[in-house]
Amino acid sequence: MARKLNNYKPNTYYHILNRGHNKKVVFRQDKDKATFLNYLSFYSKEFNIEVDSYCLMRTHFHLILKTNEYPTQLSRMMQVFMTKFCIYINKKYHMVGAVFQGRYKKREIRDFGDLITVRRYLRDNPVKKGYVERPGDYKWMRIGGLS
Repeated sequence: MARKLNNYKPNTYYHILNRGHNKKVVFRQDKDKATFLNYLSFYSKEFNIEVDSYCLMRTHFHLILKTNEYPTQLSRMMQVFMTKFCIYINKKYHMVGAVFQGRYKKREIRDFGDLITVRRYLRDNPVKKGYVERPGDYKWMRIGGLS
């Protein structure tokens, strides 16, 4: 039986994240991150979903996405996008099965203050994990509205 689509509101921001199955590394090479971002860019345009921010870590990712007037498009975009990326990873590394730990997590961003808080969390994540000393030095992140 197919999963029910997530309930989303029109023209609303969501913090979306997922981690590797059993907390394993998902993005082994820069090419994996680049492919993820290429698929994200392609499918967000295809489904008219705004990509506000993203941060790709080795074992997980964070996205801030904004729905359009047809909020179910976000569920459809994520389904197609994540399936395409998982097929890429499984083929490249000769694996089978789940790449990510279940369905992605989502949280509605309720107001502008909440949006700023989530953006800062994404911005600071690579520094807290020791990947870089300054947020601006991490190339696998884009934060909407923050410098």
